[in-house]
Amino acid sequence: MKKRPAFKLDTFKSWLTECGAVIQPPTSQWEILRVQTCDGVQVVYRNSKEVQTWPESLIVAREAFERGNRMSLSPDMKARKKLRHLIEDLAARDGLWCWFCEVGFLTSDSVEITIEHLVSKSHGGPNHPSNLVIACKPCNTEAGHLSVSEKVGLRDRKRGFVCAEVRGAA
Repeated sequence: MKKRPAFKLDTFKSWLTECGAVIQPPTSQWEILRVQTCDGVQVVYRNSKEVQTWPESLIVAREAFERGNRMSLSPDMKARKKLRHLIEDLAARDGLWCWFCEVGFLTSDSVEITIEHLVSKSHGGPNHPSNLVIACKPCNTEAGHLSVSEKVGLRDRKRGFVCAEVRGAA
């Protein structure tokens, strides 16, 4: 029977970090590893008899590590997947262009798609789709923490809208 080499936890931690995971400090004496991955926070425990309990996703990661393979473990991967689906939902509702300047994202690969809160999160705006629009990065940055009416005014200026009353007075 072939003896397995001793597992080096420090080397495994380094590998996890290289794969995008975030090592967190233990919260109890029984934790030997706490790591945030795309699957959430994973914890490896040991009991008083030094028996370890590994979550399934870290067992898979450990096997990849032992085979010399890499995997993407970044906690941001889950957020990016959610963001992609949210953008798809908003595009189905509003179209795939900036709510402010109407730049089309299909025609411009260099413009980054972002999500803008009409009522800013800093002003208590929810993450509900009814409060969200697609915006290009420059417009999102310019809109910042403006009020909803200021954001609508910014959008109208960027689109070249002029109020009917203003047009009549000119």
